[in-house]
Amino acid sequence: MESWLEPPLYFAGWLALTLLLSVLARRLDARKHPLGGTTRAIRGLFLPVLLLYLVAWRWLGWSSEPSHEHYGAAMRVLETLLWLASMVVALSLVTNTALMRREGAQFEARYPKLLVDILRLILVLVGSCFVISGVWDKDLGGLLTAVGISSIVLGLALQNTLDNVMA
Repeated sequence: MESWLEPPLYFAGWLALTLLLSVLARRLDARKHPLGGTTRAIRGLFLPVLLLYLVAWRWLGWSSEPSHEHYGAAMRVLETLLWLASMVVALSLVTNTALMRREGAQFEARYPKLLVDILRLILVLVGSCFVISGVWDKDLGGLLTAVGISSIVLGLALQNTLDNVMA
């Protein structure tokens, strides 16, 4: 494929997907379906960052390699934004599908909000560790050890409190 043709094709694909997701989000919102939020997150957050990443990588030839002095950091920032957008969409999808149940025409949470918030925090922390380790090539061994020890201490200290909340 011609290199001058790629960016217009990326833009046309982005535009078509944005329009389709807008229609889908409107229909889901009319039915008060919880996946409307996930659809809007894909449309408004993931697709624009994906478009920027593809244009920088494929058309401009940027790379996150350390040998690319001028564009390496910018490309790593775009990769980080793409991963963060992916995490937001994944969290929205998990929250709106696995953690919800349908009661007639209404959708309601299956689990207490505190438990859902703790699950989200854990997923964000794990995803952030993968991004920092994978994109920025940082060793997280010491950090993970400290978090593990802190988690054990907090778990033991809050054992009675959490038992009362979950009951």
